[in-house]
Amino acid sequence: RVISGSVLSGRTSAHLGYYDTQVSVMSAPTRKRRIPLFAHFNKSAMPILPSEMFERALPQNILPVPLMRALSVGDWDAAVKLGCLDLLEEDVALLSYLCSSGNDYSTLLRQALDDFAEGL
Repeated sequence: RVISGSVLSGRTSAHLGYYDTQVSVMSAPTRKRRIPLFAHFNKSAMPILPSEMFERALPQNILPVPLMRALSVGDWDAAVKLGCLDLLEEDVALLSYLCSSGNDYSTLLRQALDDFAEGL
């Protein structure tokens, strides 16, 4: 690579500009395939870190973190007690975006509602 300027503040260039006073030549970096740190873990095993943003995201007076935990482990009885019957997928879509666990709470809520409807 030819760098116009210093190694720290220069820019890669094929030619020199009029005001360039320094040229640095480096070997091109080899790109290694990097695997993300969390790629080896199951997404459902990732932790749910409580945040105040969750409480702002859910409507009404529903406790978001206990509901998220109940949905993520498949505890439909606890999810019903926490008020999942009053919610739609659109209500919990923002939780999926805000949560660091990577769970899709819209899909989990739909599964809970479908399973609860089948049990009636």
